Amino acid sequence: CAWGGAVVRLTSDRATRRQHLPFPPLLLQILAAEGPAGLYRGLGAVIAGVGPAAAIYFGAVETARTFASRFPPSPLADAAVGVAAQLVAGVAFTPVDVIKERLQAARLTRSPVQSPLAAARAALAAAGPAGLLKGYWMTNAVWLPWGGLYFAGYEALTRRARERGATGGLLPLPAATQLLVGGAAAAAASLATHPLDVVKTRVQVLSAAAPGVTARSALKSALAAEGPSALWAGAGPRAVALAGATGVQWLVYERARAWLRGEGGA
Repeated sequence: CAWGGAVVRLTSDRATRRQHLPFPPLLLQILAAEGPAGLYRGLGAVIAGVGPAAAIYFGAVETARTFASRFPPSPLADAAVGVAAQLVAGVAFTPVDVIKERLQAARLTRSPVQSPLAAARAALAAAGPAGLLKGYWMTNAVWLPWGGLYFAGYEALTRRARERGATGGLLPLPAATQLLVGGAAAAAASLATHPLDVVKTRVQVLSAAAPGVTARSALKSALAAEGPSALWAGAGPRAVALAGATGVQWLVYERARAWLRGEGGA
């Protein structure tokens, strides 16, 4: 959350035209002005929501994997698994994402909202239940491609590792290999979809103060003010954050899956 919070602040700073600091100076500025707590805005929303959302996501992955196993392995089938899982899990992830990013950008937008509960109440008061799903399709415009690219890359790298004897014929992969496979696939998918994430973040952050903001208007204003470089703000830090988090999540998932299925190496 700390690293991700700084990435959101970098994108939001540009969106509100307050400053254009590179990532390292911005990180130091947040620490100097707000202390470590400034990097953890939105952590409560993540803690409360990520467990149920992850359970829905991995349940959808397992269901989609089972269905896809009826067909010959292919990048297209693997990508479809990732897309299907994200489509289902997006209903749970979107409210978490909206609340987290509003809290992380609260100082920039001068919002009085300072807690996850207050952010949720504000969203509900403004637009009812739809307020917590603000940007569902915009969020999925980022995470559906990410999910497809990630899962296709993840399965391709996993098959390559098995072919090279990384498992000795057993599942799951060794921990170090599993972390590398999950992290590499996540970093590649992150870089490929980062411009979409920048637009999505701007819409979610700026809509708190200007409800009429759309993806098109956010993209147009970003390009007009800063050029194409605006769409790559925070790309490296985001890729690093997702690589680490996703690598660990999939290591735990694959270990649990192997244990439940009674497969060797768990």
